[in-house]
Amino acid sequence: MFEDKHRSFLRFFWILPLIAVPSLILVGYFEAHQAHLMTFEEVRDSRGGEYDTSTGNKLNNKTYERIRLKDDQEKEAFIDKKSAEFSSEHAKTNHLKVESGITENSDQTTLNELKEKTRKLKGKLKKKQILLDKLKEEESRHQANVDMDICKSKKLASQGSRPIVALASLPGSGNTWVRHLLESASGIFTGSIYSDKRLFRAGFFGEYENPWDGTLLVVKCHRFKTENSQQYDTGIVLVRNPFKAMISEYNRILTGKNHTAVADQSQFAGPEWESFVRQMGDKWYGVIEKWLQKDPNIHITYYEDIVTDTRKEIEKMLKFLKVEIDIARMNCTIANQEGSFHRTAKKEFDPFTSVMKSYVHHKIELANSLLLANGKQPIPKEYMSNVFR
Repeated sequence: MFEDKHRSFLRFFWILPLIAVPSLILVGYFEAHQAHLMTFEEVRDSRGGEYDTSTGNKLNNKTYERIRLKDDQEKEAFIDKKSAEFSSEHAKTNHLKVESGITENSDQTTLNELKEKTRKLKGKLKKKQILLDKLKEEESRHQANVDMDICKSKKLASQGSRPIVALASLPGSGNTWVRHLLESASGIFTGSIYSDKRLFRAGFFGEYENPWDGTLLVVKCHRFKTENSQQYDTGIVLVRNPFKAMISEYNRILTGKNHTAVADQSQFAGPEWESFVRQMGDKWYGVIEKWLQKDPNIHITYYEDIVTDTRKEIEKMLKFLKVEIDIARMNCTIANQEGSFHRTAKKEFDPFTSVMKSYVHHKIELANSLLLANGKQPIPKEYMSNVFR
């Protein structure tokens, strides 16, 4: 019986390790897992020292302090970052409020201000409309009273009564159009050194007259010839944006010297066009340079200014020519300022290469310096800053 009890005890003794070992393993696993979830300080406090939370290894004092310092720095950096983000957003919000004039109590004020501004703007627009209506009414009365026949009557001046005044320009600068304006406003024929049949047939009856007998208001010329220059007493130099003048003159050449026709844009290319641009750039500058050398007191007028304010610029030229201004003739001239001598405008295009532009702009800069040195009005800024820049 004793042996049976002893045998039962031995059986229990062998079963006990089988139960205890797995239990110890499970306890160790849960303890390790719990330690992994604990903070650095909790691990240190629970185990009586400093441990690496990722490995569980005990740390020496220097390593612990280094890790703790890094941990503190990361916390401070995170706090600083969030604080900076908040400050930035707050500043942006305040800036937008200041720009838009918004404050906590400004909504109603802003609305009232807008209403007041709208009311004032409507008042100004109403006044401008009234003024515009008056101007239109005055213009209608003025046009109704314009004698459209008065500026058609023209004649030669008495022989020798007029100084010999050149109307000098680069071809394509609007010389023919300005002649039309001057003839209409003064009643005196203009002439030319070219005897152009087309222009004579178009109504320029001074075209075949002797340019040196003092019967003409001005004499058209494009080149400064030494043999002729001494015969001029003075001159009006008509200056146009050289790029526009070149296109205009090339149109005239390509269309058989027609002053109002327009050529196909595809023809503005190739060696001939390149050579033409360089030659015309030299001539454009040469007209200004040589006439200023001959007479620093010549009158400079810009084509673009005539287009903008025709009456004002024509009156300036008439005063230079010492011609009394006839208001009735001037009104008639302005009412029919286009005449039949303006080329039909087409959509602007740019046939100039960068090399061409650079060359022409150099000539423009030289001309501007020369004009300023002689006390003349500077070249219009658009010559250097327009679409052909």
